[in-house]
Amino acid sequence: MYGIEPKIVQQPVRGRMCGTKTIPDKRRIEPSLIIQLEFSNNTEESEALLASDRYLCHLTLVSSELNISKMFAKLDVAGETVIQNTTIGTEMICGSVLKDPVNLEKHIYFVFPNLSVRYAGVYRFCCSIVSLDSGTCRQVTTDPFQVHSSETYPGSIERTALEISFHKQGVLMSGRFKSKRKSK
Repeated sequence: MYGIEPKIVQQPVRGRMCGTKTIPDKRRIEPSLIIQLEFSNNTEESEALLASDRYLCHLTLVSSELNISKMFAKLDVAGETVIQNTTIGTEMICGSVLKDPVNLEKHIYFVFPNLSVRYAGVYRFCCSIVSLDSGTCRQVTTDPFQVHSSETYPGSIERTALEISFHKQGVLMSGRFKSKRKSK
């Protein structure tokens, strides 16, 4: 994995807390977190494109100050202590070969379209990318993003051009996409 660096191409900005019920109301973080692998030379990149599933990305939710892991919450439910996962959605994925909508070149991307957080607060994601071939790891951290309560949530953000492009290339995205219907 020498010569490879992760680059966050789309940062999460905000979300609406999805609650603590056992079957949570999924309210995704917007926009979706998207990470691209950058290679130091074209030979490494062309070889890696053939084995994109050999790269994994794992997310860890941390406080905005990067000093406390927020992956689990300790709750008191009817006198019992319950440990609950703070994030909902896919926290580990394989790389996908997708075309950049601007220059139409293929790259390896990690797309997290269905992440939700149970509690209001300011968080970051620490993203660890691992090569299954070499076992090496690279990390990158998002900018802080706000998860709002229902009362303070300012509303949804429109899908970005990158999300729409990846959706058209087959990436499963939660939520709705505007369709262009022909009027009669």
